[in-house]
Amino acid sequence: MSSVSQSEGETEVIDQPTYIYRKLKMDEDFPNWVKEMFQRHGAYNSPEKLPQNFDLEEIEDKSQDYFFLGFNLNEQKHGYGVLMQDNKFYEGGFESDNKKGWGRQLEPNLLMEGKWENNQIVSDKIIIKGNFKFFGQFSGNTLHGRGTMIDLEKEEQYEGNFELGIMNGKGTIKNLKYDAVYNGDIRNNQMEGKGIFRFTDGMEYEGEFLQNQLNGKGYLVYPNGMYYKGDFFQNKMHGMGILKEVNQIYEGEFRNGLKHGYGKMSVNNIEIVGIWDEDKLSEEFE
Repeated sequence: MSSVSQSEGETEVIDQPTYIYRKLKMDEDFPNWVKEMFQRHGAYNSPEKLPQNFDLEEIEDKSQDYFFLGFNLNEQKHGYGVLMQDNKFYEGGFESDNKKGWGRQLEPNLLMEGKWENNQIVSDKIIIKGNFKFFGQFSGNTLHGRGTMIDLEKEEQYEGNFELGIMNGKGTIKNLKYDAVYNGDIRNNQMEGKGIFRFTDGMEYEGEFLQNQLNGKGYLVYPNGMYYKGDFFQNKMHGMGILKEVNQIYEGEFRNGLKHGYGKMSVNNIEIVGIWDEDKLSEEFE
């Protein structure tokens, strides 16, 4: 078949993917889940634009459970094509009847794209499953090694180390909508260990985390210059610490985010020693 079409005396050279998509009848030939995936993710934009090849034969083969539209060489799929088989929709390159080159495969609620060899993705893999997008180093279809995971619904991104699909090791978590960032240790998909968290309002915490919470020793700095250095428990000042506020410094015990227990406060070079009860001085020592 010819790769050249005529339009008002001009010659147009069409690449294989563009030619195939012009002939594809999505509404007639494919189940609803394929149409929904196309509406969500759009058509596949192959990184390689295969030029039309005069030696290839265009074929369209379809039955109840099988559909192929693409090119054929020596009675084998070869070049760019679209294949629907076993409830899987593949669009991309073929060679000697096998998926090869750049391609994308859709399954219900699952998208995989990258470079294929012998019907398997071998590199540059991207997977979208539900609301999650994955790319990086894989073991099979599971992130293993360095990788990136994006929660498309929550607009959150993790970039770092994975162990068989679990976030483990060093990594960075970003809220893409509100610009909050965590950089540090990750264990079993949670902020745990030592790290730095920058809040959307400009606060910054550096210290220990446990199960996604400020927990242990840490240093919290506020945008106005205030800071707290000491013990944290479940995101609150709890234990021993130092709190510097405007014109005063308190060093002592805290409970549930409040000054509570024995402490010393310096206000304008005057030192107060006593017992605090939920942020209020209840007993002063001479």
